[in-house]
Amino acid sequence: MESRITRQALAPAAHAQPAPADAQILSAFELWKALQAERRALPDTGNYDDRDKLFTVEERAVWDKIDRAETEVHDLPATSPAGAACKLWIAIPHNTSDPEPEAAAFRADLEWFIAQGDAIDWNLRCIVSALVSLKSMEA
Repeated sequence: MESRITRQALAPAAHAQPAPADAQILSAFELWKALQAERRALPDTGNYDDRDKLFTVEERAVWDKIDRAETEVHDLPATSPAGAACKLWIAIPHNTSDPEPEAAAFRADLEWFIAQGDAIDWNLRCIVSALVSLKSMEA
């Protein structure tokens, strides 16, 4: 069956501002990045899984906030490339246990991922490809 979606329908209007939902996504994503920095600044207890029963009170509090921010980004429909990109940035740490790509995702550092080329796993390369495409839509 032929798709009725045209390239023009997918292209954002040149003058379009992020929709209110995307403003919420962008805000929740900025909070997520700040919370990840806060989490990484906590003393290293060796508890890396947010379901770990040995978490300190501080770790649990930060993870709970991270979970809420991730859920907000996930649940809101994106209506701009920037909003969709936030969803992909949050997907990266859930697709790797390597601390370097995680840290780059927490910074939304597209240049770091591009510089890695084929050195990163295929699933991350697919996400990065989508992020590059979304970035080109914003230009």
